[in-house]
Amino acid sequence: MRLCGDQLLFFYAWQKGNGFDQLPGHGPTDFKPWLQALADIGYQGWLTPFMHGEEPASAMVQAVAKARAYIKSR
Repeated sequence: MRLCGDQLLFFYAWQKGNGFDQLPGHGPTDFKPWLQALADIGYQGWLTPFMHGEEPASAMVQAVAKARAYIKSR
């Protein structure tokens, strides 16, 4: 990320896992170093919690809210 600098246009916050474990704050990956690298380069682009699969809308709302809170707390 630091090497990309201002060429980094978007960042998918994703990790390999099943279901909601793909989202930040759900699975085992510590996103803090990645988020720090984005802060270090002054990243102002899109950061999207991302996952594959289809889950019920009500569960998805809660899972994305948890991922958002995790990202904002870092």
